[in-house]
Amino acid sequence: MSLKVGIVGLPNVGKSTLFNALVQKAQAESANYPFCTIEPNTGIVQVPDDKLQQLYEIVVGSLITDHSQNKSNPSTVNHELSTSIIPATVEFVDIAGLVKNAHKGEGLGNQFLGHIRSVNVIVLVLRVFEAENVTLVENDIDPKRDMEIILTELELADMQMEEKINQKKKQDNENNLSIKDYLSRKPLVVVANCNENQLTTQPEKLYLPKDTILIGAQLETDLIGTDENEKKELLKSVGVTESGLDKLIKEAYRKLGLMTFYTAGPKEIRAWTIKKGSTAPQAAGVIHTDFEKNFIRAEIISFDDYIEYNGEQSAKKAGKMRLEGKDYIMQPDDVCYFRVSG
Repeated sequence: MSLKVGIVGLPNVGKSTLFNALVQKAQAESANYPFCTIEPNTGIVQVPDDKLQQLYEIVVGSLITDHSQNKSNPSTVNHELSTSIIPATVEFVDIAGLVKNAHKGEGLGNQFLGHIRSVNVIVLVLRVFEAENVTLVENDIDPKRDMEIILTELELADMQMEEKINQKKKQDNENNLSIKDYLSRKPLVVVANCNENQLTTQPEKLYLPKDTILIGAQLETDLIGTDENEKKELLKSVGVTESGLDKLIKEAYRKLGLMTFYTAGPKEIRAWTIKKGSTAPQAAGVIHTDFEKNFIRAEIISFDDYIEYNGEQSAKKAGKMRLEGKDYIMQPDDVCYFRVSG
């Protein structure tokens, strides 16, 4: 399943800088004036996942061992060792800044609110950093006030939409709105955009929810292009252990109740995203819609067992492969092979 995350906030809070850093591209402008991002910029981001590399090393290692014992067909060796890694992805959408009275159309508000309606989860970016060269739309730094402005605009936009729908329903007998139609009911991740020396501040001291994520958009920019060791050193130097991208995606997954399972074969090692509580047939359906209706059974090894026993065959010999039916509830990090008919 796809995950679409909308980045929203007042103008000049660092949304586009954060977006550029997250998706590692420079299409989104970061100019020092409101509404520099009118059409939403989108970028596909790979979900960081070190489990994929671990699975890859085991699968490829097994292939090399197998072929070293049977060298009769070199072309088969070259073909089967072209194993690819395919991570799960998240689509980020950089939505232009909202302002007070956006629900009435202020600052092209109606257009921007429409863009927000299409996302699965909202990332609300609040400005905490000081910078003399970046204009303050509300004249001073007050993240609690700014959050209230945005949330109020979403609620007022919902009220307007509900009123219009109810009027239309009287004429056309239209169905009731679903929760996903409401902006104010979408899962919300609050992000405080900080200077590097603020990254270890407790959110409560900023009068923000305790699950607020503190991110330094400039630090995220500096991380672009660094190798893993440099990345760890940069993060350590400011007192944190993981990047803003990692934090954002984990929190988005948590708010939406999502988890990952894996498929691991000679052609590809792949991560798949499903809702927690999904059955095995529903998980199979994420791979291909026909797999759900044609599901026979699932062959499942837990990730930890897959790693401990160095792959599918040894895990199976140790009795760690389970045959599960249609009622099986998928567990995080299951490594799966689905048997289907047809």
